[in-house]
Amino acid sequence: MKVMSYLRKILFTLFLVSGVSQAAVVMNASRIVMEGTFEKTITFDNTSENPFIVQIEPENVRQPDFIAMPPIFKIKERGGQTVKIRLLSSTLPQDKESLFYLNFTQIPGLKKSESDDSRLNIIVKSRLKIIYRPKSVDAFSAKEERNVSYSIQNGKLVISNNSPNVLSIREIQNGKHIIAENLTLKPGDTFSKDIKGNSLSGPLHAVMISDYGTPVNFLITNK
Repeated sequence: MKVMSYLRKILFTLFLVSGVSQAAVVMNASRIVMEGTFEKTITFDNTSENPFIVQIEPENVRQPDFIAMPPIFKIKERGGQTVKIRLLSSTLPQDKESLFYLNFTQIPGLKKSESDDSRLNIIVKSRLKIIYRPKSVDAFSAKEERNVSYSIQNGKLVISNNSPNVLSIREIQNGKHIIAENLTLKPGDTFSKDIKGNSLSGPLHAVMISDYGTPVNFLITNK
């Protein structure tokens, strides 16, 4: 009896897994970087064998920072869709990057030959960064590390981004110890964290994600 019960559980699990429709619409870049322009065309690809309905909207719906054209579309199986993103403000700072967020929702559809009776459709929401980079600002590189520093203030580690770039930091390490993960620091931003004593010394090792989704290593010095 125990064996039969165990087999039933396995079969039920396999049935659920086979009936789950996984979202598979992806953008052709890790973020949207607008270099000296207020408009850019991006591409979404459907990597699955099922169609999807995709809705794009700004994070700030009440006061949108941009418009997407089209904002809602159907993307067929193994198909693609181009979308034009246009920033609504033409008076953004020209000496530093500006950051906005795009949300897109993936709603799985059905093929004509499929039945909805045995499927568990999962709606997935994703969040992407839109970075406006004026012509006077270069992409962040290790040579800009001098503009990112840390200090110890009243038992807190304070990391300051004095660069003109939006930093997407994957992790910050002190030796083998990870002290911070998944940070986004806009120009002029600071990040603080409680630490025990004043044990930090020397540069911190940081890894940020570039425009192409690749890691860039740099040092954060104490100033």
